[in-house]
Amino acid sequence: MEDHTAAVEGFSADVDYAGSGEIPFHFQSPTDGWRTALIDLATGRVNREVPDAAFAIQSPGDGPLVEYRDFDADGAPTTVAGVDRESGTTLWTKPFEAGASISQLQSTDRQPGGFSSTGRGLPTGAFVLVTPRTLTVFDGLTGTVEMTADVSHCAVPAWFWGNGSPLVVLDEVRNSVVLIQGPKTCSVDRFTGAPTPLDDHGGTVVPLFGPSVTYEDPWSPNSPGVGTAYDRRDDRELWSAPVKANEHWLFAGGFLVRQIGNHIESIG
Repeated sequence: MEDHTAAVEGFSADVDYAGSGEIPFHFQSPTDGWRTALIDLATGRVNREVPDAAFAIQSPGDGPLVEYRDFDADGAPTTVAGVDRESGTTLWTKPFEAGASISQLQSTDRQPGGFSSTGRGLPTGAFVLVTPRTLTVFDGLTGTVEMTADVSHCAVPAWFWGNGSPLVVLDEVRNSVVLIQGPKTCSVDRFTGAPTPLDDHGGTVVPLFGPSVTYEDPWSPNSPGVGTAYDRRDDRELWSAPVKANEHWLFAGGFLVRQIGNHIESIG
């Protein structure tokens, strides 16, 4: 393939792959904030006549691209679509109401060599569409709905689509789908949608989900505390450990580690 150079003003940028022959290029302009352009892979031409953030990549690996479409007069999308990476074919579309979010359903497994402060796992092939009232799981390739749950009891706050995607985890040991927004969780049965609530233990940071254990650390920039591990199957406390001021817990290649500044070490 011939090399091309395309100039786009800005001081920060993200480039994503799209199989249609164009790549969505998200760049942060020093005057206009985040904007989106398309770069033609064959010619290097930059197409700026696309809605900002219209191409929102939600699925790593071989999964479909997810696009925001049909922007209203206020600049908000009213549709989301799954697009085949290689052919550019639209696989499915879903209505996208104000306050909704779309996420890839993540497993609790970790990619070797991966580094994640939010505990994001590997893709399951499913997506989750969340509104303040409902949580819907559907197949990422066909769009077929697998489960819809009433989550009005969770008081899920409205989500701004421009903030990306909240974390949604498949909790296999409890056969549940768990929406995580900051330290709060909303958990429902994977197949029936019935509530399967978790105790959030008054946490102040995003909990880390291992295969069967949840790790919570009371991160504070100035104060020490105590981090705790809980068995999600029965909410039993397994162990606790001192946490220094400004200490973070996170996963690195599947291992639970603590980070203080530039120092990282395993826990346990």
